[in-house]
Amino acid sequence: MRPRSGTTRERRFTPRSRPAFAKSRFVRILKPGELPELRNVRATNFCELAFILDRRSETLLVITAIDNLGKGAAGQAVQT
Repeated sequence: MRPRSGTTRERRFTPRSRPAFAKSRFVRILKPGELPELRNVRATNFCELAFILDRRSETLLVITAIDNLGKGAAGQAVQT
């Protein structure tokens, strides 16, 4: 995803993404400068999201961390 012309900071992307995940109990959007870590989501249904702008290529990177070992029927039952 390429940011709009004149947009140069990660923090401008994060607030716009928050409403999309506001009702999700299992999504955590991290502050600018923080990166997702597996240790924070291990054995949970959480997903951590971070947005990083690569200024060299002007590309927005979305980095996530999930523990997909609990994503079977039992994990799905907890989410619904």
